[in-house]
Amino acid sequence: MHTSAPVVQNIVGVETRGNGQQGKLGKYPLHFHMCASVAGSTLSKNSIRNTKQRGIVVHGTDDLYLHENILYGTRGHAVMLEDGAERGNVFERNLGAVGRGVDIRISDDESDPTPATFW
Repeated sequence: MHTSAPVVQNIVGVETRGNGQQGKLGKYPLHFHMCASVAGSTLSKNSIRNTKQRGIVVHGTDDLYLHENILYGTRGHAVMLEDGAERGNVFERNLGAVGRGVDIRISDDESDPTPATFW
């Protein structure tokens, strides 16, 4: 799910399995992409399992509330702030387990072959 507009979104209680496209830039299971402020938006109580490329990616997006999500068996980073310039996002009681590296990199600069649960 690729979101790119600064609108309020509530994604609650969704399960995804096997999503994402390994080696493809921007093809992640849940991707908030250049949304600016999404104050009032919630990503909560979701199950993201056995991904092909990362789990939750927040890129150029501020003021997102991520709460009680479970990520299991992700390939690459499970939860990722892409640039580090994202502000006001709240990560609360999220769980990631059994992460694995990717086989196909997006670029030579990425660190997904040795992933972190929170990056």
